[in-house]
Amino acid sequence: MRPVNEIAQDAVRAEIDARLATEVLGFLPELVAPDGPLALLRQKLALEPSITGSKVG
Repeated sequence: MRPVNEIAQDAVRAEIDARLATEVLGFLPELVAPDGPLALLRQKLALEPSITGSKVG
């Protein structure tokens, strides 16, 4: 797995998240599709200043 600030490009973490979401939590597969809401969330999370280590402003 890559560092958390590279979450948007981490295929291993994406697979873990997808399996957890569908197999454990029972989410619909559409939510974890490559262009679905979970992918968008991962992209936004990777840009968060607290994740990237940068300051806002």
